[in-house]
Amino acid sequence: MKLLSMAIYARSAVMDALVDAAKARQRPRDIAIFLILRFTGMRRASVARLRARHLDFKWGLRGVQVKGGKTMDIPLPSAVMQFLEVYVRGPLSEHVERVDPNTPLSSGPRGADVLSERSGRR
Repeated sequence: MKLLSMAIYARSAVMDALVDAAKARQRPRDIAIFLILRFTGMRRASVARLRARHLDFKWGLRGVQVKGGKTMDIPLPSAVMQFLEVYVRGPLSEHVERVDPNTPLSSGPRGADVLSERSGRR
């Protein structure tokens, strides 16, 4: 196995373990974040900037700002998009007054934008 292939496999295994741990702890926000990280390879800061408006439930993420200020459309597997749709309509909507296009996907139990808060960004 080539070194790059081994690194990709190791990263996937770590992300799968994080998704499994979040499922075991019943933390839908964490599952959503880890699934996005797992299947897109996005950086934490880019995931922290994701808003409800970026979700296209039939396709993936649209108009996402990534490193260098570029904007990209990023496809996601349908199973991931189905989970994200359930997350936005259920757990996320329970933690914020109203889900609108600018609602951060990383909103926590008290409505805080958890990823941005931890990285010192807003």
